[in-house]
Amino acid sequence: MGCPDRAFDPVSICSLEFASTPSNDSNAFWMFCADTARDNRPRGIRLRTLRSFVSFLILCLLLGLHERMFAVETNSPNDGLSKLSLETDAVGPERFMAVHGRRSLIQGYATRDLEIWAYPLQIVDGYEVGFRKQGSTTEVDGAALLKRITYKPDEIIRTFIGPDFVVRESLFIPLSEPAAILTYTIDSKTPVDIVIRFTPILNLMWPGSIGGQSTRWDPAALAYVLFEPSRQFSAFVGSPDIISHDDTVNSAAPESNYRRFAFAMKAGGESEHRNVTVIVGLLENGETDPAVAMHHLVVTERESKSEAHTHYVALESSTLQIVTPDDTVNQALAWAGIALDQTWVCNPYLGCGSVAGYGPSRDARRPQYEWFFAGDGLTTISAMLAAGQYDRARETLLFIIKYQDPKTGMIWHELSQSASFLDWANRYPYMFVHVDITFQYLNTVARYLSETGDKQFVTDNWSSLQSAYDYCKSLINEYDGLPRIPATKEAGNEQDRLTDELDLSVSWLSASQSFAQLAGLAGHATEAEKARRASERARESIASRYWLKDSNRWIDGYTETGKPVLGRGISGISLIENHILNQAQNNIVLNQIASSDFQTDWGTRSIASSSPDFDPSSYAKGSVWAISTAGVASTFWTEHRPSTAFSIWSSLIPWSSLDSLGHLHEVLAGDVFHQQSESVSEQTWSSAALLSSTVHGLLGLDVDAQSNRVTFSPHLPAEWDSLRVDRVRLPRGVLTFSLARSIDGLELTIENEGSPTALRFAPEIPFGARLTGAAINGKQVRAKQEDHEQDSHAAIDVEIAHGVTRCLIHYKGGVSLSVPRRVLLPGEQSHGVKITGVKYKGVNLLVDADIDSSREAAILLKTSEKIVSVKGAALHRLSNGWAELSIAPATNAETTPALYRPVQIVVELFVHRRGR
Repeated sequence: MGCPDRAFDPVSICSLEFASTPSNDSNAFWMFCADTARDNRPRGIRLRTLRSFVSFLILCLLLGLHERMFAVETNSPNDGLSKLSLETDAVGPERFMAVHGRRSLIQGYATRDLEIWAYPLQIVDGYEVGFRKQGSTTEVDGAALLKRITYKPDEIIRTFIGPDFVVRESLFIPLSEPAAILTYTIDSKTPVDIVIRFTPILNLMWPGSIGGQSTRWDPAALAYVLFEPSRQFSAFVGSPDIISHDDTVNSAAPESNYRRFAFAMKAGGESEHRNVTVIVGLLENGETDPAVAMHHLVVTERESKSEAHTHYVALESSTLQIVTPDDTVNQALAWAGIALDQTWVCNPYLGCGSVAGYGPSRDARRPQYEWFFAGDGLTTISAMLAAGQYDRARETLLFIIKYQDPKTGMIWHELSQSASFLDWANRYPYMFVHVDITFQYLNTVARYLSETGDKQFVTDNWSSLQSAYDYCKSLINEYDGLPRIPATKEAGNEQDRLTDELDLSVSWLSASQSFAQLAGLAGHATEAEKARRASERARESIASRYWLKDSNRWIDGYTETGKPVLGRGISGISLIENHILNQAQNNIVLNQIASSDFQTDWGTRSIASSSPDFDPSSYAKGSVWAISTAGVASTFWTEHRPSTAFSIWSSLIPWSSLDSLGHLHEVLAGDVFHQQSESVSEQTWSSAALLSSTVHGLLGLDVDAQSNRVTFSPHLPAEWDSLRVDRVRLPRGVLTFSLARSIDGLELTIENEGSPTALRFAPEIPFGARLTGAAINGKQVRAKQEDHEQDSHAAIDVEIAHGVTRCLIHYKGGVSLSVPRRVLLPGEQSHGVKITGVKYKGVNLLVDADIDSSREAAILLKTSEKIVSVKGAALHRLSNGWAELSIAPATNAETTPALYRPVQIVVELFVHRRGR
């Protein structure tokens, strides 16, 4: 790997940490175990407790004895999705689970009850499991016996362990059926009763509602049948294995609970009856016989599971895949793609689109974000394009266009799954409330066109684009050419009443640019020119309206009284992204956002901690959002600050094991590593933003379909010496990039399965390195060195023919920096180093950073140059060109609270020829 440090992830150590252990080299394996067991930074895993240490050695022993079997199990071509399996024995009440299908859903917290949906209806709430041993009268609640949860793309398995039995519960949703299948496998020498309790619902998602729900027992189906007076909807909950059940008699007895029912199944013992199954399904299309419906689901269960499994295997093999030397990163990225796919929901009354996320109902059948949000869908489209899912991106755009306001051209905000049963657009205040989404729509369509070259889409939907642009124009103030928010509407800031926002004004700048591009393509030259002029005017106005020259601060927006809002929010980054400020002003913004005032070990705060408005537990005034963190990381890469960018980006990786494994929360607290109280467990745009930031930021990968040109400008962090990017989709082909780094250069192998395309290969090279040559397929070519204030790149322009092309870039010297990634535990504060700037001054490398005074801090440095001296830190020389720069804690560290302070480290290098 070339990395001197390895992160220890207690959630998934088997599948993540050992998967790359060479099964054919026992010496290498045992050396790895021995190295890992030590506690000598930076090579060792820091085992915090004796229990962790002992457990780890046992794992090494077991894996060493069975390494061949382990390798077969994890790497066999027949094992399907096993490499993506994630497990945890942290099964507390906040561990969220969701099993997704196109038509239905099981979700809930691990040790609490579950809810089951068949869109747009909730069928069941309060689904609980209990166990009763043979001869016992007391039922044991399953929550008390839950020991492990296994997350797979196509199912979730809960493992319950009793005194002398083990029950494995498989939660499964058929890919395209409005049904759920829950299977219980029992290992027990004596029979065990499995008792299921649930509350029948059969009601529309909030705020829709139907009345008069009833439940009856159907002995032929061995199921409870749920129905309502109009007979438009009915459902069933049952099992072919039921041995006893509650009566549905309308009883006045005080002990009766008319809203909850229970049934029992028996399995285990000496018989072969080890599996029992619960089926929950919606009866539709005039179907009235629950026995027939349940029988169909039972007999097709294996086929349904095979279909779901095949779907996820095909997803992995057909979309963009990124392989790094870090297995934790690989799994996080793979699961981001899976999460993206799992947001696709088909409502029989509304159509198919991307929902905004998954989280349990908290009030009145309101399951968090499991309905359609246009803004979230537009963010998801960017990730779909990055992953090469062009068809799905087009479908999502068409779904959004379907509900555009025909009167104003405004793009909608949110659409409940029950909207077809309501006067949703007129009687509820949620549909057309966010003005910013219409601007975002134009920008997303422009990106879609750029990456797919789908000109027909623009032609076919021109009226939608024109009316959306007209709506945006209707909000523009004649005085400064910037948008104002109507009194009855809101923009991105839902918490404060503002008349205009920096983010919205910048969005208008880019939306008018986007419309100019789209109008030019559609043959509307006059409209295109007007839009270009509007964009240029907006640029000039933004630079003066939202920047205070005297104090070099940005303004977040203006209140209704015209007072500027100086809350020091993250919106200042949008000034950088759209090239509105000069370089000196850019550096002011970037330096502040790179600091510990904004940065935590798990991402970027929405408001600086020094702001008077900072509230770390709030939803939007100091909490940490994955979507904005990913965007900030991308901006730092674009602005050639890779050391800061990678630290910010990699802070998102622990999110995928914080709650619902593989998925990312919406927002975390701003002071400790923990989900914010209102946050949704599986947030679509969080996973989408991670994927987009990886592709466009870390990989520097952009596709311009109209010019048949690809840019690949990867930023290999110091600890990675290789990278592979499979299935980069182009309109006329597919590319695969394999990048390898040595001490003096980079080698890129390109496999082009399609027609020729132009490529700009502009990788980051060690900062301050001296470019010595380049070659394409063995032939010397001219390469250009691009030196920036905080990084260096080398660039080659080449025509990639069909087949294999090899590019070589040679250089000497240079320096790469790395901040060791911390192992984060819930409730921890931020202690990691924040690199705020890196630059050369003569032969001195200057590293500016914020460090926690209460503990030792370390920065890793990799170079082939000779280090002459270091000021501001202690130098520890390591192997393979690595060195550690350590800063001691304050002398009173034991009594000093966590408090960041700025430091500067000066590293003097002996360089024969800098060439800068």
